[in-house]
Amino acid sequence: MDDSIINIDHKIAEVNNQHLLDFKIIDWKKLGGGTSSNVWKLTGDNDNAYVYKENEREVILEELLFLKTYEYLKILPEIVYIDENQQYYIYKYMEGEIKDHLNHKKDNLHILVDNLIIHSQPFSENKWGYTYQRYDSFKEFLLSEVHDAWKMVGTVLPSKDYELVKSFVDTRDVEEIPYLLHGDCGVHNFLQKNDQLIGVIDPLTLAGPPLFELVFAFCSSPDHLTYEVIYDAARKLPTFTQSKKYLVEEVLIGLYLRIERCLYHHPDDLPAYLKAWNYWNSLLALEKSKNASGI
Repeated sequence: MDDSIINIDHKIAEVNNQHLLDFKIIDWKKLGGGTSSNVWKLTGDNDNAYVYKENEREVILEELLFLKTYEYLKILPEIVYIDENQQYYIYKYMEGEIKDHLNHKKDNLHILVDNLIIHSQPFSENKWGYTYQRYDSFKEFLLSEVHDAWKMVGTVLPSKDYELVKSFVDTRDVEEIPYLLHGDCGVHNFLQKNDQLIGVIDPLTLAGPPLFELVFAFCSSPDHLTYEVIYDAARKLPTFTQSKKYLVEEVLIGLYLRIERCLYHHPDDLPAYLKAWNYWNSLLALEKSKNASGI
């Protein structure tokens, strides 16, 4: 028998016998997906559904840091129980479907900004990156990410593109402050219902600028990767005061990092991402020519 099944049976019995919830769990079913966590859908005797999520304590602590910080946001899972050893937690099940694209992308990016990203709070530690890394600056974090991506992306894009993206990172404002972000805010963690974004699950927890979170979401699927789709959503961010050229550069950084994930996990999406890469490079060339002519 699967060890995870033995484990969940024991945990559910413990929860029920010790009356740790104000309802009894009467059924449970393992959920699949790409997560590294042990995830189960629970049914309570109150006719409501819940999710049990278990992982290493360090991982659970980081997820809880994010979810507890933003517990007032309805777009995030509502926690109903945290294990005293902080190895698992239970939250209310959110009805929705995970898809490989974001329907009505422009409208749903606005929903994402209005209901999550715009609420990003400064991170108390003056450190950047994922919690298992923690860099002294966002530039340092990005340079590491871009360099790691180059090892794979270099098989489909020339070295001049790597140098281009690196040059963008070198100009990033070092005076920005880190914000506590979801860190894995993409379609693989978006719950959609009736073509509308209704939930965001599985935080990875990242200290960074809110615009990075939006660009990550925008680039997480290869559909509708145009300037018009992201611009108005980006303008809603109180931390976004930069030029069109800056946004174009940010998207090119995001695309470069996304192409690495595409090659690993969704190689069939590569032609669409390469088309987007050329499109955003053409926008960059246009902005450079405008700046050169003083327009």
